[in-house]
Amino acid sequence: MSPILAREGTLPVTGASKSRNVFRTILVSLCLCASFAQAKEDVSPAGHRVNEFTTRTLESGETYKVYRIDLREEIMSEDVPFFIHRALVAAKAANADVIVIDMNTPGGRGDLMVEIRDDLIQMKIPVYTYVNDWAVSAGSLVAISTDRIVMSPHSIIGGAQVISGGGQALNEAVDQKMTSILQAEARSTAIYKRHPVRICEAFFDRNISIDGLTTAGMVLTMDQRQATQFAGALDPSDPKSATTTLASFIAEDMDDLLKHDGIWPVQVVSYELTWSEVLAKWLLKFRGVLLLIGLGALFIELKTPGIGVPGAIGVVALALFFWGNYVADLSGIIEIVMMVLGLFLLALEIFIIPGFGVAGVTGIFLILSSLIMAMVKLPPPDLPDVGFNMAMLGGALWTIIWVFAAFFPLAWVLSKILPHTGVYRTLVLNPERAARAGQSAAERVRAGTAEMSAKTEDLLGKTGEAMTDLRPAGTAVVAGRRLDVVTEGEYIARGAKIRIVRVLGNVYTVEEHRT
Repeated sequence: MSPILAREGTLPVTGASKSRNVFRTILVSLCLCASFAQAKEDVSPAGHRVNEFTTRTLESGETYKVYRIDLREEIMSEDVPFFIHRALVAAKAANADVIVIDMNTPGGRGDLMVEIRDDLIQMKIPVYTYVNDWAVSAGSLVAISTDRIVMSPHSIIGGAQVISGGGQALNEAVDQKMTSILQAEARSTAIYKRHPVRICEAFFDRNISIDGLTTAGMVLTMDQRQATQFAGALDPSDPKSATTTLASFIAEDMDDLLKHDGIWPVQVVSYELTWSEVLAKWLLKFRGVLLLIGLGALFIELKTPGIGVPGAIGVVALALFFWGNYVADLSGIIEIVMMVLGLFLLALEIFIIPGFGVAGVTGIFLILSSLIMAMVKLPPPDLPDVGFNMAMLGGALWTIIWVFAAFFPLAWVLSKILPHTGVYRTLVLNPERAARAGQSAAERVRAGTAEMSAKTEDLLGKTGEAMTDLRPAGTAVVAGRRLDVVTEGEYIARGAKIRIVRVLGNVYTVEEHRT
């Protein structure tokens, strides 16, 4: 039976009373022997604890299903946590018995390390780390986020000194702050996963001294023998706390690891991203651009009558934005509903409700909230020690800031330049094209249009009042006549004075008349 697949038991120690009869003594002895035999099977020679997982007995012809996840690069790109997350999701969906992270990494960014940690500690499936051959720096926190660590020959783990992105040491104040944060992350993770706490803290804090293992002055790095032989306390604040080694044993390769723990016969699945996940990964890289395109296209649609090409482009861009985050399990249905509801309230405020009040403010709040929530992973509700990933939240806020900082100048430029471009005239009602279309009809229709144009030519230059908001089309009263009018793209509020600047057929083009 695999140690990690068996449920951990407790062994009560009681004194035997002299008055007990022989039968009871024999019975107790048999129970103790059975418990000791189980303990030998479930605990490694170094005394490593076994995590609590339910037993699965193989039926005839069955094999254990193991998902292998390769982490054999620097953790410097968001591609790494995305890949690991999708692999964990796939393993869960496939009802895998065990997950093994085949690790050989020199470390990487702290924010990505924490993101991977948050994914791993939520897994209900047993997760191994096979250190093959480095679990250094950020890799060490990833390793202690798993249930069981196994070392390969000549492997090392630890050495998580905080340095800048360029590889330089930080100044003392920043170093102390970052070390304190990462030490706390290591401590909380080690407590939750039942690894020796002080050893895990020493990976990040060079001021920690552990007798027989490390002295103050440098962060701890352990080789495979130290990791499997040196036992540390599970609770350093309790002198009577149980002790355990960081790693369980040394394995030559993956097969050796699985056979050692009785996970055999086995079917090993090496996870690879699907085409849709690859697409989603790239969408995440350009989600800020997608957001800017979506908002810009919807702004153009608001400046044009009806639903047209800009509206479709905006909807597609926002759909790709949310879909990429959905695949990464950052957003869900609630964020999409909030976005749609926010856009509806904003449109209601602009087109129907006069002024700008509760509907508009609520719509803007819902839109901003949905965008931020779509880029931030919520902490697991059943793990109170794990809060928001502040680096991820900061990245989401920074994306929102630069997108809107670019959007407002873009909207201003579009409102000034767009009405005079050929592209814009293909999207809105074009008076000249409408007149040409009317003239190309039957002779009787052309004559009637010309006559009507002659009768209305005297309205050119006349002033009147807008009876509705012109966005850019609407209704106005000029010289006592109620007319359907259109602007050259600008917005004119209801009640404003207007002047007819061009008449083509029955199409009246107006501008705001300022006296």
